[in-house]
Amino acid sequence: MVKVKNPDEIVHLITAGSYQKKRLFSIVAHIDHGKTTATDYLLRRAGLMREEDAGQLQMTDSDEEEQARGITIFTSVVLLAFNDPRKPDDDEPYILQINDTPGHISFTGEVSRALRGSDGAIILVDALEGVMTQTETNIRLSVGEEFCKPVLFINKVDRLISELKLSPQDTFSKIDKISRQVNELIKKIRPEGSSWGVDFAKNSVAVGSAKHGWGFTYEILLEKGLKPQDVFAKYNEGDIQWLRDSLPLDEPMLRMVVDHLPNPVEASKYRIPHIWAGDLNSELGQSLQNCDPKGPLYGMITKIFLDPRRGYQATLIGRVFSGTFDQTDSVYLINSRKTSRVKRLGVMEITDLLDIPQVPAGNLFALYGFICPSGETFMSASDVPKDREEAYQLPTFEKIQYACEPVVSRSIRALDPQEIDKLDTVVSKWLQADPTAMYRLDKESGEFILSGIDPLQIEILTKRINNQVAIQIGEPIIV
Repeated sequence: MVKVKNPDEIVHLITAGSYQKKRLFSIVAHIDHGKTTATDYLLRRAGLMREEDAGQLQMTDSDEEEQARGITIFTSVVLLAFNDPRKPDDDEPYILQINDTPGHISFTGEVSRALRGSDGAIILVDALEGVMTQTETNIRLSVGEEFCKPVLFINKVDRLISELKLSPQDTFSKIDKISRQVNELIKKIRPEGSSWGVDFAKNSVAVGSAKHGWGFTYEILLEKGLKPQDVFAKYNEGDIQWLRDSLPLDEPMLRMVVDHLPNPVEASKYRIPHIWAGDLNSELGQSLQNCDPKGPLYGMITKIFLDPRRGYQATLIGRVFSGTFDQTDSVYLINSRKTSRVKRLGVMEITDLLDIPQVPAGNLFALYGFICPSGETFMSASDVPKDREEAYQLPTFEKIQYACEPVVSRSIRALDPQEIDKLDTVVSKWLQADPTAMYRLDKESGEFILSGIDPLQIEILTKRINNQVAIQIGEPIIV
């Protein structure tokens, strides 16, 4: 059973829980393949939403623009506990830290940053559409760029039954084809020496319907004494409630996570040499590779959330890769070359921060107190070398690779000339949250030129800026 613990239990799980029971992963998919709807069912089982809302509410799409457009724009973080029903005598739950990421190409930067803080990825694919362009991009980003181990969930299998009228045999031929396509992409870019891949027979592929809240792996069918024909018969009879009760969607997804995705200690062995530029034989290098909570503090900011409920004050989300982050710490931002003080430290639950006094290596965190660009590497301010040149040579995490470069520009001008400086501050803050966008001041016109990946990204950015400073917006210019 997946559930939300009370605050005291969450503090214990984060600070003292077994690393063997921790999983940090992202859910990635092509737009409209059903990723956020699937996440809803995890929240339903956790008690974060009503059963009748699951599949409808899209709770991780908490932003106004996300709800209006029906797409995920920002990465949302969900923290859940999972007691494996196969181990009834094991009282210690798995602690799952989940990133629900955008599927639209305009927001692949959010995906890249979420993957940096993850160790694994659920690749979600629409059974009817199959592997799409953004599916390929997400596999490249997760497996090739960030060394996140994948599993596969094939969604919307109900459409193969209801729309294409496929037989069970033809449905599984379609599922096998998608699995083989995904494996071909994985094998080209997986870490050298690994055997990463997905296989329905080995329970690293699950199939189902997020819309109706059911799904299964091969193992689950065997355990329940069911055959694919039984599932088809119940669906054709319209007995969706039986499918939900007998084959709840969260069970196959979470079984794949705990059985096939690595814990932070396992993942650090092969991820750190790939994503960190420092000396692996140094004290810090060894601590990073061992995900050692007793080592030097080292981490990365992977997301910035500007909350309108807090006057657009920044919430920074990131991951501790080494050491233990204390709420009393001051941190040194290595790329920015400055020291900042933490005001509140904890973990993020969608849009709310739950205070925790200490966050050890192998966990995501959230903090209030300062703002810096997404992708910033930080360490304890007390560990910074006294020599300035030595401090300037401190190693950072490798720069996150983004799938697209800015190609669309629009001019923006403050309607009130007295607010030019305020506009500069507001734009700067939003672009620290989204480093895939850029801006510059056109000295001749006095306008800011805002550039992004595509018109949608720029449209949403200008709306957010306009909420804080009234602006005149020029027509899009595509390079």
